[in-house]
Amino acid sequence: MAERLTLKNMHSRLALVMLLSFAFVGFNHSSLLKAQDSTLNNVHAQWLDDAAWRSGSHPGTMALSEDLHIYGSIVSSSNLDFTAGNLYIHDTLTVFGNLTIGDGLYLEIGSNGLLIVRGDFSCGDTVDVWSQGEVIVTGEFEILGDNDQGSFDNDGLLYVFDQSPDLKTGVGYGDFNCSNPVDSCQLYDESDLLLSPLSTFYLSGSFSIAPPGPVNLCAGDSVRLAVTDTASAYQWYANDVLLPAETGNSLWVKASGSYHVTFYMEGDSLAMEAVSVTVNALPVLSVTGLEASYCAGADTDTISGSPSGGSFLPAAGFTILGGDAAVFDPSVAGSYTIHYTYSDANGC
Repeated sequence: MAERLTLKNMHSRLALVMLLSFAFVGFNHSSLLKAQDSTLNNVHAQWLDDAAWRSGSHPGTMALSEDLHIYGSIVSSSNLDFTAGNLYIHDTLTVFGNLTIGDGLYLEIGSNGLLIVRGDFSCGDTVDVWSQGEVIVTGEFEILGDNDQGSFDNDGLLYVFDQSPDLKTGVGYGDFNCSNPVDSCQLYDESDLLLSPLSTFYLSGSFSIAPPGPVNLCAGDSVRLAVTDTASAYQWYANDVLLPAETGNSLWVKASGSYHVTFYMEGDSLAMEAVSVTVNALPVLSVTGLEASYCAGADTDTISGSPSGGSFLPAAGFTILGGDAAVFDPSVAGSYTIHYTYSDANGC
């Protein structure tokens, strides 16, 4: 018998069709989601430092396929090549090498973001870039593909050292054609950066504390870590623990640890790469072969210093045999002093 198509049955079938449609659409949407990772907030580390990433493992440097979010201050000492993942810079990323953003991807520099590429910057076809922060590129600057594809929306400061950058025109690239020289969308060059407070840090080579690490000290010694005094404020950290009283451009250190400093420049919170300081114990020296006291005219004694490899300094009553050996002659009554010097592999 044929089924009667009642209003109730129609509603049931319609609901079933709608549920199946939603399930199908939801499945397709989830399959398009990309893996994501981010650096820890306020971290100051190298790109390849596993501990800097929330996943506990760095993403590598080539054929990057994850969406990556950069917090804190991250330094890459090699090229970064994004082939399927987008890049979001919320704080500071410094690349000592080339940065490549592949076809169809997205690059965003937030309002507090700073991207420094000390190498070439290349965007593939149909790449969308939105920058509200600051971008510095010291090498070649190129945006590939046809005009009117992709976009570069620059609401911040863009410093490009390349005298002949390969730029697109048309829709999405109007920020490269500003008529107002003081407008924020102006494409600035190296001479403009030289007039900026940023120049002290970003034109002077590697951005590091002086002296650069690792630093080795001997127990009882200290070292002055310093950065150029041009920022508006500083804050030092020891082993990532804030040192409340250390807010100047230098820090005296006499204990082992990892030290870094954050500073504020043009409203941005930036960070120098950490310097490792190791304080080494002093070697324990001794001299063997001497009696506590002698009678005048007693026989001579051969003495030696420890650890071996040191040297005795010339002194009355002693004949230096060379190296860590000497002969004491107690023929004349009196008091005698001998010095033994030694330096270990750490210079202590």
